[in-house]
Amino acid sequence: MADLGEIKDISIVNYLNEIGIETRKEGPRYFCSSPFSSDRNWSFCVYPGNTYFDWSTGHGGNIINLHGRIRGISTSDAYKELKDGISHEKYKANYKQFKEKEEFWEEFSVDKYTNTRPEEILAIKSYAEGRGITDGYKPGVFFSRVRDTNKWKRNPAIMFVHVDKNLKPCGAKFRKIKQSEDNDQSVRFSARGRLGLYILGLERTTVFDQTMNVLYVVESESSANSLWEHLKTIQRPAIVLSRGGVSSPPKLSELPESLRRLPKKLIIDYDGSEELYQQRLGLYRDLGADPIKLLLPKGEDINSLYVKKQMYLIEHLL
Repeated sequence: MADLGEIKDISIVNYLNEIGIETRKEGPRYFCSSPFSSDRNWSFCVYPGNTYFDWSTGHGGNIINLHGRIRGISTSDAYKELKDGISHEKYKANYKQFKEKEEFWEEFSVDKYTNTRPEEILAIKSYAEGRGITDGYKPGVFFSRVRDTNKWKRNPAIMFVHVDKNLKPCGAKFRKIKQSEDNDQSVRFSARGRLGLYILGLERTTVFDQTMNVLYVVESESSANSLWEHLKTIQRPAIVLSRGGVSSPPKLSELPESLRRLPKKLIIDYDGSEELYQQRLGLYRDLGADPIKLLLPKGEDINSLYVKKQMYLIEHLL
């Protein structure tokens, strides 16, 4: 049986071709029509890192995410299907080769995605506060196509800005503040730029004794934000970092120099599958972080605990 790393190496381009979707190569990327919308433009992009983004629906991810959406099943079920013997060609492109070329990366501008409409900014703040988030985000906006009409729709969103190891903004992730009543279900969106990190608390913790700081690594920006809010409340000096998902964990070499020396704690949700937990743990091995196994009911995470004022349930683990 294949492990998580081997499954993620399945070629997305080959997978699409096998199910009858033609792809076209342009430079280091491949394009095709989206299998999830009526858009006939070449709006579906496969990147050199063997990830995809569907500009017509606002969804993206790795081969597991794609297989789940194609089959209409959960990510965990998609993982099991791919693991249990479905044979596909492996991804062969040298991502590192492309990554070393500056022209591969798109220039990222925070201003391009910053929301300046007062009424939308108020709605974004209200949404953020409802999720227990009061800091560490910006009012954002992105556009997506409505599936039925094929027209562009404006999406006010909470924006989490990512930075590179020099702390320069290099990308962002967004969460639309509410579901629309049309068929545009693009709740999340990633602004493509250099793959970066979401870091909270880097400046504010300078008021504490730096030798006491801890770097907490979590998987989602919303959970990172809630953890940081809680640590501020209990006056615990710490820095919180997220890459924004399990598909591309940060490497030690990607961290700012000031963070590499800090003691690190890795928080991963545990849903009862020890095998999956160990695989996810292995993805972060490069960081040398002490793991914290967060055992919570299915569907719960740090963010939901914070909103429910139940952080006391995990405070002893921190």
